[in-house]
Amino acid sequence: MNNRIYRKPRPMMAANAADRYTTIIDTVAENLVALTYTVYKRKGAVIRESDAFPCVVIAPSEEGEELGIEALGGISEYIYSIRVYYIQEYARDLVYTDLDDRYKIRKEVFQIGQFPGSISPSRVMVKGIQPFSVNSNPNTVYNVTGFRVSYGFMEQGLV
Repeated sequence: MNNRIYRKPRPMMAANAADRYTTIIDTVAENLVALTYTVYKRKGAVIRESDAFPCVVIAPSEEGEELGIEALGGISEYIYSIRVYYIQEYARDLVYTDLDDRYKIRKEVFQIGQFPGSISPSRVMVKGIQPFSVNSNPNTVYNVTGFRVSYGFMEQGLV
């Protein structure tokens, strides 16, 4: 199954409404597609030779959910982290449009008001990932940069 988000979204199976990761990844992906980026949603941050470059890969972070703050009455904050990678074909020289793309992506993911009305994050944290080349080889054909983005949500439950 190809998880590519197309310019015109195609019908997909509805996700579980309680699944925060699906909501987060779908919302971020749709917002980046609106900025004309080619976006791939993946289970892990994997680059494929068949991807159209430059592109953005969005995947859940390896850390999984984290407990944020705990409040009285069984309400806790859970923090969901995702990775947002911007991948382009390798070039030895710095091109300032690359930095502009990184800025636009960061600006888009760092928004509290981007989710549907009933889902409002209690916090958004963005940590930049140092740019790297695939396989740690300076002569590889892909450059990757991106962010670890964490969204906190207050949830009712047993503590």
